[in-house]
Amino acid sequence: MRILYLTTYYLPHSSGITAYLHCVARALAQRGHTVTVLTSRHDPALSDDESLDGVRIIRLPVLFRVSKGPVMPTFLWDIHRYLRTHDVVHVHLPFLESAYAALLNRGRIPLILTVHADLHLPAGFSNRLASAAVNVMQRFAARRADWLCSFTWDFAQHSDLLADYLDKTLVIHPPVTVAASTQADVADFRKKYALEGTLIGFSGRFAEQKGLHVLFDALAHVLQRMPHVRLALAGEYRNVVGEDYYERLRPQLEEFGDRVALLGHLDGQELASFYAACDVLALPSINPMETFGLVQVEAMLCGTPVVATDFPGGRQAVRLTDMGRIVPPRDSTALAEALLAVLQNPGQYTKPRAEIERVFSYERAIDLHEELYRSNRIVQDDRAFEQANASHEVGQELKVV
Repeated sequence: MRILYLTTYYLPHSSGITAYLHCVARALAQRGHTVTVLTSRHDPALSDDESLDGVRIIRLPVLFRVSKGPVMPTFLWDIHRYLRTHDVVHVHLPFLESAYAALLNRGRIPLILTVHADLHLPAGFSNRLASAAVNVMQRFAARRADWLCSFTWDFAQHSDLLADYLDKTLVIHPPVTVAASTQADVADFRKKYALEGTLIGFSGRFAEQKGLHVLFDALAHVLQRMPHVRLALAGEYRNVVGEDYYERLRPQLEEFGDRVALLGHLDGQELASFYAACDVLALPSINPMETFGLVQVEAMLCGTPVVATDFPGGRQAVRLTDMGRIVPPRDSTALAEALLAVLQNPGQYTKPRAEIERVFSYERAIDLHEELYRSNRIVQDDRAFEQANASHEVGQELKVV
């Protein structure tokens, strides 16, 4: 099959959306499909046409940005051309130009939308105007889509967009894979970055919605009771599109001194060793746009419990595995208490890797994407699994449906 993906950003831009999409695209290319990604040329230094892991990447020029959203003036011409040469088009929202894709497609090939998040931009007149425009465009596309997809049924039910289209919403848990780490790998990693003692981890770019300022406030509380704890931050922090968050956080970072370690972007074996080296991973998100958090499952696969914020979708990894705690957003005291609870009783929150893989199956996720593209339907998606385990309590056996 010839599969066309539309997304605002793609590699080398680092985010959960790009990591998820490249994982799916690469896997389907390995299965013999022709996979093309149409995206923005967010950095002028990037090539406008290249291949990566068997996936063709077409990057369109950016005229300007509205908040973090690039405006691509040639999109109408380019999408018309690529729609005619593909068998299915899969759009990843938020995506300003989704309506144009739906309009020009006219039902000729299956149109699928994955809603990664409802759009919640920072306060300001221009951002309110941009949000309104994007939401109108996306609703137009949703009405004409064959299917809409969500990572979790929890998010779908609470989504401003998906809640109106639940009758054609499918749930596909994201494919997550991470290398296994040996004790020697972890020891080498700790030595390389001079990480001693008990570690709280964070994985993600420095963006305000990630809530690092809440985590810093929580860390101050944790250090009062466990002075030997350190916080290790993995992810881009200086050159993050549309953000000056690092500069605003620098005073707090300087106050903590060597209690906080900035590791920068990690991938491959180093990322796996980072997760395994941490005693707990924190996701202190303050914005409901954080609707899953792939890093949660990556950490769990490496044996590390998670403390996550109570947002629809974002709480599901902990809910379905019992491998951590859930806390209210923006509550640094609750976050500190949850981190301490996990650090002081890690065995209560640790599960075997095989159990996490059973909940979030990589192969099943790829199979469901392929099944949808081949037949424009899915016999049984992951909604049934979530509903069967919605009331799962610690110590109960997960049901397999």
